[in-house]
Amino acid sequence: MEDFINKLDKAQKLYEKKFNDVFPTFSFMGTEPDELIQMINECIAADKDAYDIGYVSLDAMY
Repeated sequence: MEDFINKLDKAQKLYEKKFNDVFPTFSFMGTEPDELIQMINECIAADKDAYDIGYVSLDAMY
């Protein structure tokens, strides 16, 4: 579990540095931990935040 926390923390810090915003984890309650890290890394690689890549929408109710 500690390994996952370290990986998630690293991914979130990279996301925040790249987009000057936090990854909206509230939208992904119940998502598998590895999947969440993969989503964050995909955003970073694509140079698109979670909204631009389509993972979340400002119009949706979560």
